[in-house]
Amino acid sequence: MLCVALALYTVGVALASLDQLLGWLNTLMATVLSVFSAVVVGLIPFRFRTREIDRKKREELAVLLEAELAELERGLLDSRTVVPEEILEDRCPSAFHEIRLSIHHPHPLVIEEAARSGLFGAPSRRPECSSSRAR
Repeated sequence: MLCVALALYTVGVALASLDQLLGWLNTLMATVLSVFSAVVVGLIPFRFRTREIDRKKREELAVLLEAELAELERGLLDSRTVVPEEILEDRCPSAFHEIRLSIHHPHPLVIEEAARSGLFGAPSRRPECSSSRAR
């Protein structure tokens, strides 16, 4: 729509006076270049700021996720029960045997927040467990 209006105005200026056509085209080009330059100059800091914000948010989510998973690991390790072998070999029913069952649902809220943020894409490879974590 804007292009049609500019074309009609340019034709009108050319029909009115060919001398003014050059001035009109000069003004039009200067305006187009100014707008284009303003858009480009405005987008550069915006993209930089957006990348920095995303990077910081990813770092924060990674730290929070690591903390929550470490807490979950501690909870799982603390809930382990060591059963002596004698009890496992005793097949007679007894009122003194007790079974403790602990069910954990490992679903930190940070995982949901990270998924909703869209900051994390599909991983390129599976992360390997370190020897200190594997037990």
